[in-house]
Amino acid sequence: MSGYGLTVFQGSKIEKFEITVIGILKKVMSGRDAILVRMSGPEMKMNNVIRGMSGSPCYINGKLIGAISFGYD
Repeated sequence: MSGYGLTVFQGSKIEKFEITVIGILKKVMSGRDAILVRMSGPEMKMNNVIRGMSGSPCYINGKLIGAISFGYD
């Protein structure tokens, strides 16, 4: 599955980045599932994980699936 997220990379302009679901970890986050995604896009090419993206909403088929909470390099 693929979709997009929204965040601010610089200033106050909201920009999209692409996400691709690579897996789901069952009942790991206080009994909740965690969706693992790979993020990509022009701003993401310079960095694997960008600090300050926590809380950035992510959507698939126009529906909110969650928000970025942490990342792995």
